[in-house]
Amino acid sequence: VSLTLVGNSTDLKTRVEEETDQLRDLASGVLGTKTISDLEKPEARNIIRTELISQFNAVLGSGAVKEIFFPEFAIQ
Repeated sequence: VSLTLVGNSTDLKTRVEEETDQLRDLASGVLGTKTISDLEKPEARNIIRTELISQFNAVLGSGAVKEIFFPEFAIQ
């Protein structure tokens, strides 16, 4: 998975860079709880998106991340 984060804050990029390791760990944790059958469901990306936004905003500050896009999403 590759992620693109979208927010309104001008310092979002800097904050993401400062917290990269924690954000990657959170993303890995969220994705690691999903089974293949979970990921094959049509709504899977939206569920993951919602979970990641919540987790990332807990680290970066409420409302910092408004949207997440998945330019790459492969299931193996």
